[in-house]
Amino acid sequence: MSQETTLPARLSQVPPAKLAKTVSEVQTWVSDAFGRIATLVKSVQAAQTQADAVLAKLADTITTPEQYEEYVQVLRVAKKRSKEFDGQRTDIVGPVNQAVKRVNDLAKEGESGWERVSVRVERLLQAYRMEQQRKADAEARRIREEQIKQQEKERLTAEKKAVKLEAKGQVEAAQAVRENAELAAAAPAPTITVAPATPKVEGAHTRRYWHATVTDLAKVPEQYIIRTVNLKALEEHAKATEGKVPVPGVSFSYEDKDIVRT
Repeated sequence: MSQETTLPARLSQVPPAKLAKTVSEVQTWVSDAFGRIATLVKSVQAAQTQADAVLAKLADTITTPEQYEEYVQVLRVAKKRSKEFDGQRTDIVGPVNQAVKRVNDLAKEGESGWERVSVRVERLLQAYRMEQQRKADAEARRIREEQIKQQEKERLTAEKKAVKLEAKGQVEAAQAVRENAELAAAAPAPTITVAPATPKVEGAHTRRYWHATVTDLAKVPEQYIIRTVNLKALEEHAKATEGKVPVPGVSFSYEDKDIVRT
């Protein structure tokens, strides 16, 4: 308990040196990022102009081996330029991502303490509700047992009364007493419900979540089963066999992609 009571004070204090270091690093990273972004904007403008010029010169189709070789070189240049921009992107977002991670880690230190409090309190609340429900169920069973005892007592009383009436020769009256007793015994038992003694707290409530656990897959109806195909395994099979070994219900196809060294 002492740990819980002192937790807010501990969580509200961040070591000044650590805080100052984090703030300084974030400021440095953000400032550097702005400079790199300005450079990237200029590079992008130039790249768009150059790419548009190349696209304007491209033919609709390749008709000769020489043209094919030329376009492979164009592809190599395009891939290289694209990779250069990806490198610039990484140079910018890498430090920024580090800054974000540092801030997230700092915030999580505060969250972790309160998460421990939340987990502990939720367990205590749940345990209390379960105990109150257990007591309510036990009380409902006790009331039902008392009702059964009372019904049996009334039946025995009715039977004694019927025997006395028969002794007096009042057979029809005795029969009526027994019939009434049988009707009372056959009547549906009332549902006994005892509400758990769990207080209602303003701004808080419980929500019931249902879970399912499969105990026998063979008995589960088809409507609750999702059938999936392992496409990755099929594609690996097609690659290993070059599509020459068929699989029932599956067709294989391929596409060739140009791979160039940059």
